[in-house]
Amino acid sequence: MRPLLLALVVLGAASGATLAQTGAALTGTWTGSGTLTNSWTDDEDPTIRLECAYVGKANPPSVTLLIGVGSLILNMPPPRDACPPLRKNFQIRPEISGTRLTFVDPAGDRWDLALTDDLLTGTVRWDREARRQDEDLFVGVGFAYAPPVIPWRHPKTRLTGKVTLVRASR
Repeated sequence: MRPLLLALVVLGAASGATLAQTGAALTGTWTGSGTLTNSWTDDEDPTIRLECAYVGKANPPSVTLLIGVGSLILNMPPPRDACPPLRKNFQIRPEISGTRLTFVDPAGDRWDLALTDDLLTGTVRWDREARRQDEDLFVGVGFAYAPPVIPWRHPKTRLTGKVTLVRASR
């Protein structure tokens, strides 16, 4: 085999191994915080709106991502009286490409994260086209929506913002 061709084959094999190692390096549990905004406008009456700006903490974690299991857990307190807490437990299918991780959660929020300096950071944005189903922002006891939000038309999950996660375990 020619030396240049041999060098290219070895380099290609090493690059493939590096990509596989990076994908494996992303597997595990990641925890941290995020700053997320949920902006919702009622489809039937655009004068009915709800905007909630959530600021999570790293301890206890407001965002937990279990990559090997395919689970995303959001746990953020309400930012003000008119907003509910943000508590979600989504099953996800993350896609790993090199040091990048992407997925769309069941509410249609697109997560684009990258591994840099042992941190998994990135953005979240609601994608109307990626929406799989309408996910209520909050349902249950302990919180009641105030006017102009009509109780039987629950606001939907429409997240945008940023997250920063650190490895909790492999």
